[in-house]
Amino acid sequence: MAKLKVSSVHRFVEAFRGEEIWIGVDVHKRSYSVGLLRPDGMVKDWTCPADNQALVGTILSLPVRLGAVCYEAGPTGFGLARALEAEGIPVVVAAPSRIPRPVAATNKTDSLDCRKLAEWVASGLIRPIAIPTEKEEAFRSLQRRRHQLTDSIRKVKQRIRALFLSFNISEPPDIDHWGKAAVASVSRIEF
Repeated sequence: MAKLKVSSVHRFVEAFRGEEIWIGVDVHKRSYSVGLLRPDGMVKDWTCPADNQALVGTILSLPVRLGAVCYEAGPTGFGLARALEAEGIPVVVAAPSRIPRPVAATNKTDSLDCRKLAEWVASGLIRPIAIPTEKEEAFRSLQRRRHQLTDSIRKVKQRIRALFLSFNISEPPDIDHWGKAAVASVSRIEF
């Protein structure tokens, strides 16, 4: 990963001191692609390690007024949004389903994604989603995991019943409730 020289970003915004800029971030597990949109429409993008505090420090060091930092919600959670908010930086977290997508097939790269996020948030095309607290995010994660487990159990039960059907074996009478008696009945059946 290329090392960013913060001085090059400062030179990029030097002539726009005090003016509003917009930042788009394409967030990944190991790296962030960052696109900085100046008022004249020029964009500078770079890749940096996925370190929330380092990115916040770079953004705070810029001698410009910040419109907002925008990124797409995903599996990395809301840690970046919370770090930005803690420093008073406006942040827009966008739902992936609400981000404008081109109709025609085009190239898709991290660099293009962060640039587009900066342009779209600057033009008001992205509506933010609510950023949950850490406690709310943990509860949602627990609910998601519970749903995955119950869905997996349901699918296994359906496979067992399909197996009975395919071998023309009558189902045990207590299989509708799937208690200990049903599991014992199923284990006694010979195929």
